[in-house]
Amino acid sequence: MNFPRIRSLFPRALAAAVLLACVALPLRARADAAGDWKAILAMDAGPEGNAPTRDVAHQLMIAFFDKQEQALRAYIAAYPGDAHQVEARLRLSHLLAVRGELEAKPKAYEESVKILDTLAADRTLPPGKQADVAYARITLYMHQVPRPDATQRDALMSGIRSFQKQFPADPRNGVLYAEAATLYDPDPKVKRELLSEALRYADDELKQRINDDFKRLDMLGKPLELKFDSVQGTPVDVADYRGKVVLVYFFANWSSPSVAGLGEVKRIAEAFSPAEFQVVGVSLDKSRESLTGLLGKYTINYPVSFDGKGWEGPVARSLGINSLPTVWLVDRKGNLRILNAIDNTEALIRQLLRE
Repeated sequence: MNFPRIRSLFPRALAAAVLLACVALPLRARADAAGDWKAILAMDAGPEGNAPTRDVAHQLMIAFFDKQEQALRAYIAAYPGDAHQVEARLRLSHLLAVRGELEAKPKAYEESVKILDTLAADRTLPPGKQADVAYARITLYMHQVPRPDATQRDALMSGIRSFQKQFPADPRNGVLYAEAATLYDPDPKVKRELLSEALRYADDELKQRINDDFKRLDMLGKPLELKFDSVQGTPVDVADYRGKVVLVYFFANWSSPSVAGLGEVKRIAEAFSPAEFQVVGVSLDKSRESLTGLLGKYTINYPVSFDGKGWEGPVARSLGINSLPTVWLVDRKGNLRILNAIDNTEALIRQLLRE
């Protein structure tokens, strides 16, 4: 079975009110391109207001997407020769791709691709804009195939190397190589090479992420040193579980994909004998109360680490954790064997049990 990814979403009356407030935007006098562009940029702050439930939040977000889309389409139609025309089209493409996934609208995603293809065919674009379009096409492909097969992965790497060759000084090469490295967890040697390439372009934030990745790679195949006093009040040392396969699940109440994965962890735990399999949880929550509520909701009885410091906690920092959910597998000898067991988790566990 696979864990959910990746990668937030306001009652119908409220959404309608937001939409009514938005329809005036395309009706503005079209002589003020600068003012309209400023209004579009202001939307980067996101929707206003608090949503009491996820359903309400979702509806409010959809209404906000409607507002953004109307504004961008109106701008593109009103100012065809404006300096921000390409960026407006890139923004619209990105928005349509997001809507295509969140709202299950294939036509929105298809239009997103068409916008980028049209821009890519425009040879009059200056190099900087060409780079923006090329980068957007690669990231859209990554979004389209988050779990690429070998052929798709090769196509993605070809696109990344082509981007680097055409735009060798573009700092976004670092992001592309770092993202590509996540696809090579089963091949640590290639993963290291890609991370080293990414490091050439990295700013301080990306450097920290890459150093975390190197830290995890350095731990691979070695005994996992993980000791803590569990939130349930018992001391835990993963070394004491030798003889069993151990699944280490990193999660937090504020990470919807990792919360959704708790049900899968429970199902997997119940599929194996306690004599040969153990689950250990590591929470990156900052609130003990929210974590306790989560443990109760999912009837979690395996030991869970909690230090209340989130990403900056000693456990997360020592283990190089920088994404959620993260699923590790430790073999019967206590060695960390798999750094990314999100996909095909049960099969990987059975493989380690056979050793």
